[in-house]
Amino acid sequence: SYMTTCALVLPFYVCYVAYILRRWLTSSDIQGRVMLVLPNDNPGWSLPALAQAAAIFDTAGMELVFVTLKGGEAPVDKNSADSSNMTQRAFWMQFEHKTMTTLKLNRCPAKDFAAIFICNGPTVPSELGTNEVLHSTMRNLYEAGGVIGGVGLGLTPIAELRLSDGSYLVSGRQASGCAGSSKAQHECHALLLRHGACVHRGGGGHEALSSDRYAISGRVFTGADDGAALAVAAGMTRALAALKKI
Repeated sequence: SYMTTCALVLPFYVCYVAYILRRWLTSSDIQGRVMLVLPNDNPGWSLPALAQAAAIFDTAGMELVFVTLKGGEAPVDKNSADSSNMTQRAFWMQFEHKTMTTLKLNRCPAKDFAAIFICNGPTVPSELGTNEVLHSTMRNLYEAGGVIGGVGLGLTPIAELRLSDGSYLVSGRQASGCAGSSKAQHECHALLLRHGACVHRGGGGHEALSSDRYAISGRVFTGADDGAALAVAAGMTRALAALKKI
């Protein structure tokens, strides 16, 4: 009978679905997935930076995964928003729900991602700057051939990151520096210099790779402020394409 057939087939169907899900969740060769790291604490993340970067990643066909330390809501810094900006409005329509239901960082293994982008935001240095869970994820991703980028105060975790050999990721690398006049921005900029970054100020024969707002150094992309997010995300996608990760 129909019911008997369903009773016989259903367990096999459930097992097959479980197998497919397990393969997807544990795959070590997932391509085209970018982790967008945001702060949980108020006043939140910068909308111009995230909207520009997300537009580039989305256009490149990447899967955008919004992540915070605690999971759940990641508030937007309302002072950064411009309701007349079409890129910001498009982002809000497409991704607002994802910023309200972010994944918890410790549930997002580095092997499942091709890239990490750390957004600008006033609380990023205190919340994420020296967080070991984030550092471990960044280190594992980078040392497995992944790409790392950030803008503004999102450079603080990048500046603080040590690789497995104990060296700082930014040591000897071109970096944009952190623009702005706040204490946190000055401290972020000084941190890059202190940990060995070559903060680029234009000229010096590096025009093809860097400007005074963004810098490219291998698989590390840095932007001085929100306005550099577009260039940073575009550089990251070009690198990922060259690496055949998208």
